[in-house]
Amino acid sequence: MKPIQVQTKDNWHLVVFFDNKKSKEIDCGFLLDYPAFEKLKDPTFFNQAFIHHDTVCWPENIDLNPDWLDG
Repeated sequence: MKPIQVQTKDNWHLVVFFDNKKSKEIDCGFLLDYPAFEKLKDPTFFNQAFIHHDTVCWPENIDLNPDWLDG
């Protein structure tokens, strides 16, 4: 199952849509405590999420571990 689309929601949540027609909501709020994800605190930046190399990414080489997307 590969992610094909991501939608951002309020309170640092994402909805990831997969090629098998399923979706999963992910709460990314806990990431804000880590320096590598500090830029995600800006909602405008967070809303720039996109799918690349089978995971959720943001500009400036910020991405999620693909294993977190498994559902």
